[in-house]
Amino acid sequence: MKITKETDYAFRIVLFLSMNQEENKRFSGDELVEINEIPKNLGKRILTRLVDGKIINSKKGIGGGFCLERDKKDITLLDVMNIIEVMDFKDCVANKDLCKHKSGRCAIHNTMERIRKVLFNEFAAVTFEDLANEECVCKKK
Repeated sequence: MKITKETDYAFRIVLFLSMNQEENKRFSGDELVEINEIPKNLGKRILTRLVDGKIINSKKGIGGGFCLERDKKDITLLDVMNIIEVMDFKDCVANKDLCKHKSGRCAIHNTMERIRKVLFNEFAAVTFEDLANEECVCKKK
């Protein structure tokens, strides 16, 4: 499993907005792309997906820009990941005689499913409030 650059960039955008949530400040798409060093076309696509996924909010016109749609304590890494890409393990390459996953007897798939649950639970346990707090501590060092 590999997290794509697109997901990494989305994490960075949401973290940046999380760190500025208390100020109720909005940022233009160009600012978010430049601050987070994201290629412009990719940045716009990510922003659109985050708006569609109700992670961030977009307002046009004077005083417009992007901000978080909801509180940073209510947004997890898994929330963002699920919007940007499908995060799952691949189907079995073995034929149906070798892989009895449907019947619960495939040792590889049973193990992979257990690992997947642990991994996804870890992503779901990390909020952007946690990350923003950690980022602030790191910057003070």
